[in-house]
Amino acid sequence: MIHKTAVVAGSTGLIGTRLLEALGAAPEYSLVVALTRRASSGGSGKLQWRSADFERLDKVLGDIRGSESVPLDAFCCLGTTIKVAGSQDAFRRVDFDYVVRFGRWAFGANARRLVVVSALGADPASRVFYNRIKGEAEQTLGALGLASLVVLRPSLLDGERKEAAASIRAAGSRCRCRGNDALGRACRSRAASDRVGADARCGGAARLSFR
Repeated sequence: MIHKTAVVAGSTGLIGTRLLEALGAAPEYSLVVALTRRASSGGSGKLQWRSADFERLDKVLGDIRGSESVPLDAFCCLGTTIKVAGSQDAFRRVDFDYVVRFGRWAFGANARRLVVVSALGADPASRVFYNRIKGEAEQTLGALGLASLVVLRPSLLDGERKEAAASIRAAGSRCRCRGNDALGRACRSRAASDRVGADARCGGAARLSFR
């Protein structure tokens, strides 16, 4: 069995938390690195917690690099709301700047693929600020030249959050995935809960074949 490495940005959010559970249970991953802003221990077993310092990713993740013998998969579950962030500028910093910086790190670290949770309606030409920023992030990531980019577009997510966001609740959605491999074709699915959503959109990558 090939032992793989996973790096997760946005590991403490609704989807990211479930993703870590899925990756932790996946035997093909020998190392799972979770970026977090919250105080945490160094991790246990194959899980490592590291500082989510998106200004210094090359240093924070300087020892992580993909290779033929140890492939690297990067997962980006970053996302906030304007209400939580406090302003449009703060929202853009998370949903565009940090997402793109993580993508650039993944490209430089020779990641085999980058899986990004975006949003239904993402469009760089949208008049809706939220959708426009999501679309601009997708567009920028698509121009990086990544070996494989999978963009997941859930609509509304249902689940308990530490930071409740009334604007992102309910279920019965589809995600649009871009990818030229099995995961890209297989990840279209309906969501009904935070666990199902994470498994289908992001955490399911730990169970789907990454060959």
